[in-house]
Amino acid sequence: MYNQVLSINLKIADREYPMQVEMQEEEKLRIVAKAINEKLKDYKNEFNIQDKQDLLAILAIDLMMSKLAVETEMEELKKVFLAKISNINHTIDTII
Repeated sequence: MYNQVLSINLKIADREYPMQVEMQEEEKLRIVAKAINEKLKDYKNEFNIQDKQDLLAILAIDLMMSKLAVETEMEELKKVFLAKISNINHTIDTII
């Protein structure tokens, strides 16, 4: 099935970004752009920073820290999951 491509403009930090996006991604991108702008506004108020590049850098650091935390948690959950599977396999092997 052919995905329809749309031309949209996303405004982030008072700058327009023209994009070609698949129709089903448009709403998600608009939600993301809105969340970015809200977070930048929060940082501006919290840290009293006016420079857009500084605000974007803080946002990038915050997002990457969150990503790293999620990846670390996923690795820990993966280890626990694999250990449980190993225990189940061992139990099955001893029964058989």
